[in-house]
Amino acid sequence: MFLYNITINFNQGKKDWLWPWIKGEIIESILTTGYFHSNKIFRLLNEVEGTGLTYSLQFFAENQTDIENFRLHNEKNYLELLASILPGDLVYFVTILGQE
Repeated sequence: MFLYNITINFNQGKKDWLWPWIKGEIIESILTTGYFHSNKIFRLLNEVEGTGLTYSLQFFAENQTDIENFRLHNEKNYLELLASILPGDLVYFVTILGQE
C-alpha cells in the first residue's frame, strides 16, 4: 500500500469556511480521480501556539504507479487550487510513503 500525503497549515481563524471547502473541493475531488481507494484526515495535536492548524490529508493507493499517474495528470491542478484559496496564509507540502 502507498500513501500520498498533503500536509497543510493555515490560520485557525480561517477554519470555519476553509475546512469545509478543503473537504468538499479538494479531498472529494481527488478521490474521484480513481487513483486512490480511501483517505484519512489527521490533525497535528502538538502544535505550537500561534502557528495555525496543521492537517495531514492522506490518500491511499494500491500501487506506486497510481500515485505517479496522479502526480503526472492531476497533482499540479489540485496544488495550485489549494495555494490559490489563501495566498500567503496556507502552506503545504507533499510526501509519498510506501508500506514496508
